[in-house]
Amino acid sequence: MKKLYHYPSMLILSLLCVIALIVLQLSYFATQVLFKPQIYTEAIIKSRTAELICQDLDTYFGYLSTPTNIPKNVFTDPIKTEDISAAVNQLVEDSLAYITDSSAPKPQIKYDYAPLEKSITDYIDKYAAEHDDIEKDEEYDKFVRNTIDTAKEQVESRMDAILLYKIASTGYVDKLHKAADMLHTVLIASGGILLLLIIIMCIINRHHPRDMTYWYGSILFTASATLLIPLIYMKKVKFFDGFIIRSDYTYKAVTRLLNSLLDRALNFELILFVAGVLLIITTIVVHMIYIAIRRRRDSGA
Repeated sequence: MKKLYHYPSMLILSLLCVIALIVLQLSYFATQVLFKPQIYTEAIIKSRTAELICQDLDTYFGYLSTPTNIPKNVFTDPIKTEDISAAVNQLVEDSLAYITDSSAPKPQIKYDYAPLEKSITDYIDKYAAEHDDIEKDEEYDKFVRNTIDTAKEQVESRMDAILLYKIASTGYVDKLHKAADMLHTVLIASGGILLLLIIIMCIINRHHPRDMTYWYGSILFTASATLLIPLIYMKKVKFFDGFIIRSDYTYKAVTRLLNSLLDRALNFELILFVAGVLLIITTIVVHMIYIAIRRRRDSGA
């Protein structure tokens, strides 16, 4: 192994670089992955959330048809999977935007209930027209209104499949706004500190540039290994699969999301880990080649 110059100072600086790099990675992952809607949309699509919601509504309206004497298809036919999917994805985007940006508007469920309302109203009106003993009075209007409200509530209650709307509606949202702003600041600060530390290392070790690949590799190796250990453990024990969530569609969407985040983090850290190992090996190989060339020159002289 080659001699490393300025070892104590370079070691301290490299450890500080490791801390800065870990903070940089975590803040980057939060702001550029966790705060972006793409990974949530992907989880919703791959877990077939909209289809599962429609199946759940189909089951519920099957039960509701008994006390109301309204056929299940009156409720379910107007509800289209693609409309549910669009509304769920839009709610995710709006909720995430509000959580991460205090200037964004509060999220609202955006779903067109007009077809559902028309289907229910048309059926009840038709049924009433075929039965002379049914009078269209205040009680009749109340029944129609309550039936429509119940159906809309059931659809609406299933829109927050990924639970972001619930988070955005809590009293802690102001703290989340501050945390989101702070993470952006931390991202910039940690990146700046890391760059400054590397510049200082280069200045200290300027007469021995071949050593720098070793220090770069050590920084990448240590930082990635620190994060890889818990990530590999969580992957091995299927950590998120043990979560208990009442509704099947929410469970599948949330666990798909969390496992997707875990896989992304794991893959990224593995790349850094391999890069660190390769840089260390490169340093050793370059040093061996350098020594071999010098010995050849010395023997030739």
